[in-house]
Amino acid sequence: LGIARDGYTDQLTTLGQDEQYSNLAFFPLIPGLLWVFDAIGINPFFALLVVSHLAALVALVGFRALAADRMSAAQANLATWCFALFPSTLAASMAYTEAITLALTITAAWFATRGRWVPAALFAGVVTLARPTGFLAALLVGLIAWRSPGKRTLRRGFFTGLPGLLAMSGFLLFMMLGRGSATA
Repeated sequence: LGIARDGYTDQLTTLGQDEQYSNLAFFPLIPGLLWVFDAIGINPFFALLVVSHLAALVALVGFRALAADRMSAAQANLATWCFALFPSTLAASMAYTEAITLALTITAAWFATRGRWVPAALFAGVVTLARPTGFLAALLVGLIAWRSPGKRTLRRGFFTGLPGLLAMSGFLLFMMLGRGSATA
C-alpha cells in the first residue's frame, strides 16, 4: 500500500528489530491496483483479497480447460483437484501476487493454445508487471506461437513475446532512470 500511496522510494523500512526492506523489489501491477482501489474509495487490502480469490478461481477454471484439451474429462477434473489442493496454492488465497500471476499466465496460455495471439501476448505482458518471473509467461506464449502450425511461426513467436519483454524493460528502465539502478 505504501507504493500505491507514496510511490517507490530508496529508503529502507524497518520491520521488527533487525529486518529492513526496500519497496523497489515490488513490480507495479499490485501497487497500481491498490492505487485504483484507494482512489475510488474502496479498502485496498479488502479489494485485493477479493481480486486474489477471483483470480484463483479463474486460474482453476483455466487450468481445467487446458487440462481438458489434453486428457479425458475425469483426468482433467482429477488434475484440477490436485492443483487446487496442492499446499502451495494456499498463497493464492492471500493478498499476494501469486493468484493474479497464475490466472494471467493460464489465461495467456489458454489464448495461445487456441491461436489467439494478440490476447495471449497482452495477458503475458500484464503478468510481467506482476512479478519478475512473469517474463516466463511471455516466453511460454512465444514458444507456443513458434511451435504452432502455420506460416511465419518464428516471427509470430517473437511478436507474441514482445509485450512481456517491453513491459519488463519499461519497468526496469523506469527504475534505472528514477532510482539510478534497474536492479536496486
